[in-house]
Amino acid sequence: MGPSKEVEKSDPSYINKSLDKALSILEIFDEDNYKLSVTELAQKYETNPSSLYPILHTLDKHGYLQRDGNKQYSLGLAFAEKSRLVLDRLNLSVEARQELKNLRDKTNKTVHLGYLNEDEVVYIDKVESKSGMRMYSSPGKTAPVHATALGKVILAHLSKQVREKILSKTDLYQKTKNTISSREKLEEELKKINKKGYAVDDGEFEEGIRCVASPIFRYDGKVEAAVSVTGLAVQMKKDDLDDLSLLVRSTAEEISTKLGFKSKKSLR
Repeated sequence: MGPSKEVEKSDPSYINKSLDKALSILEIFDEDNYKLSVTELAQKYETNPSSLYPILHTLDKHGYLQRDGNKQYSLGLAFAEKSRLVLDRLNLSVEARQELKNLRDKTNKTVHLGYLNEDEVVYIDKVESKSGMRMYSSPGKTAPVHATALGKVILAHLSKQVREKILSKTDLYQKTKNTISSREKLEEELKKINKKGYAVDDGEFEEGIRCVASPIFRYDGKVEAAVSVTGLAVQMKKDDLDDLSLLVRSTAEEISTKLGFKSKKSLR
């Protein structure tokens, strides 16, 4: 196992000096310094101009800086592209918040909002149930895509090409005795989920815990994230899952509509 995140942040030996220098250079740019020459950057960073060329060239290559005809540097378009991804997540969380609370009140279950980041689910938001039971999850934490209702329902609604790319590098490890660790069985499960419009995690991530999740779509019809309800298996009987799924699907539909998605089908 690698070092903990706490150690990495506090131990200077884990700082990559070249990357640290590159980020420090990027931080020099602001409203008053939006275009700077190599000489000006060197003066502000208090270093020799020649030492900056490799870093500036690399940042330019990846689009984080751009150089004009006067040999001045400014922030590149990569920032606009990456910031859009961050803003999309923030917008999703803002638009979904009230719907998450409504779903919690209707079900008295903990409600999660999550999105897919490579082969993991990242929790964006969480509304605790009023029962007082606390879950592992919290915004920023991650969970395996194959062992969660959130992850499975997103996978099931991705294009075949994108899903194949993700699963080809995903370790389907056994989180609990109920985790689907076979690629063939997972593919079968995803087909069923796609038809039903919701996924169930039956103790696959945490024993004794059940989840029901439904996908959230963007304005362009692509799956953006998913919403789920979570509770103790003894309180979420299998006979109740169909009724719970209707509430979760309705909530996902409401959030999708707020994001500009126009569904051809409706639960109402």
